[in-house]
Amino acid sequence: MTDTPPTRSALLDLQDKRSLAEKGHNLLEKKRDALIHKFFDLINEYKEIKQTAYQQLQDGYTTLHKTQAINGVDVVRSVGFSQPTTMDVKTGTENLMGVTVPHYKVTRNEVTDNTSKMDIDQSLAEAQQSFTEIAELLIQLAEVEETIHTLADAIQRAKRRVNSLEHVKIPEMNETEEQIQQKLMEKERERFVSLKQLK
Repeated sequence: MTDTPPTRSALLDLQDKRSLAEKGHNLLEKKRDALIHKFFDLINEYKEIKQTAYQQLQDGYTTLHKTQAINGVDVVRSVGFSQPTTMDVKTGTENLMGVTVPHYKVTRNEVTDNTSKMDIDQSLAEAQQSFTEIAELLIQLAEVEETIHTLADAIQRAKRRVNSLEHVKIPEMNETEEQIQQKLMEKERERFVSLKQLK
């Protein structure tokens, strides 16, 4: 900024740039605050999903141990290996306040219950259903966790840009503007003195 020529056009140009920088600073502050608000919302959501997943895992393993005790570990394992894929997961992205975040879409497949044709206790079907729901929760948990990390990075970048504008660039522009105004005033005084001497 120090090499900016002390002219009126340069002063007007600098004032426009400073005005733009101040608007950008205000917008970045609003974006940063909105991202921080969303970040803490996601932290709470993550805690809730994690707690639900933990509880369902405990219940799921209880059901699994029960069906293993009734039907035998080898039978349960063979039925598990014979089951087709119960869900498909498509990975993608979403735009969240200008930040690209991950999005996982889970689609459940129609699966024929092959346990009904066998002499197997109903608890095995319950265990299958339970672990399918747990898998969906864990995928949701992974999406929220990755989004939290992505937002944390975006917040840090926004903070750096806000601080740079607030503490470096805008003050530099203000200082340069003052210097140009002082030089223009000096030139005006010199011109006035010269005109007076000519008269």
